[in-house]
Amino acid sequence: MATETLRFLHSADLHLEVPVQGLVAAPPALVERVSALPLRLLRRLGEVAVKEEVHFVLLVGNVMDWQLAGPRVCEEWIVFCETLAKHGIPVIWAASSEEAMHPVPPVLLPEGSVWLSGERPQTLRRTLQDGTQIVFVRWPEIMAPSDLEATVSLGAEADYVIAVRHQSKQNNLPMLLPLDYWALGGMHLKKTDTAGSVTMHDPGAPVARSVEEASASSFTLATLRRGGGCDLQFQSTGLLRWETVPLLLTDACSEAEFLAQSLQEWESRRQSELGEHFIRFEVCGDPVRMIAWRRAGVLDRALMELRSRCEREQCGPWPLVMELEPWEEWPGEWLKEDSFRGELLRQSLGQAGAVWDELASELHGLPEDWRAELEGALANEDREKQGSFAAISLLELLRAAEDES
Repeated sequence: MATETLRFLHSADLHLEVPVQGLVAAPPALVERVSALPLRLLRRLGEVAVKEEVHFVLLVGNVMDWQLAGPRVCEEWIVFCETLAKHGIPVIWAASSEEAMHPVPPVLLPEGSVWLSGERPQTLRRTLQDGTQIVFVRWPEIMAPSDLEATVSLGAEADYVIAVRHQSKQNNLPMLLPLDYWALGGMHLKKTDTAGSVTMHDPGAPVARSVEEASASSFTLATLRRGGGCDLQFQSTGLLRWETVPLLLTDACSEAEFLAQSLQEWESRRQSELGEHFIRFEVCGDPVRMIAWRRAGVLDRALMELRSRCEREQCGPWPLVMELEPWEEWPGEWLKEDSFRGELLRQSLGQAGAVWDELASELHGLPEDWRAELEGALANEDREKQGSFAAISLLELLRAAEDES
């Protein structure tokens, strides 16, 4: 008799070959720990899979570029697959289009692991010990109607049908019948939708590789119920955390008060148990005062004090950088000036707008609800403010250099 529930671990976009970026001035011991992150990630996935007694592990695209990963990562990958195989847990690796260009050699696919790739739909049938029939369908971006009919007929006799796709730029996912779950990857964002009784889920990347990707890093334990229904349980990797912390720079704020504020924010996070923790400080306030403080080296001194405290006490989140976030736009009259300042502002805003417009044009192929969410993030009113602030900051630095010479 087929099992009433099917439980599996779903992850995507592990990027085991990609190093963590932006570890500004981090001490060697911290860099060494972070460099071992791919190994720790595989061990974490394996530990949870065994503990939760899942039926299989499903990895959807961009697991690793084996040509760049290096021997340590490849060896850990083999151990990962072999360990799960001893517990009767197969590893199913559905390749992204990039990975499919460089097929994984057999040595990296030990017994119990399966590689799915190709330009045509690929099906994989698995039978559990109790006789439960599972059909996996790896779905390419483009396929013929005849392929659709073939995959539908293959899934008709199964107890569970799981479609797999590393997310394409097409708006709609084809709806297989019968179908229980769409296992997605590629967005680096956790995203869940439903179409009727079918759950469509991208677990997001299990580890963010830079502060720009900062998000809740997790993977998913999925439970399918025979006859319909799905429960998703999100599991933190607990390996790496990026955080942006605001600091307030008021007109009355002294350098000592600013440093005290910075230390207070750092102290409140020093006992974090979320793995390696990195902080990006975002200094908010009046742009004129910001520029003056930066020229005087106040922000650099505060950052160095925080880093020294980290190294002395060998704990707490590592402070990466102090970035400036101006509250106010520069006067619109400056844009109209026939001066170096006016021209610098006009050019900086023009370039910033072109970059953002180019990014926005890349969103047209995404699903409608995902596209709307990202377009909202890109249509940020602050981009002009940031562009003008960067331009005037540069101008002030040039003037300071002229004064010194």
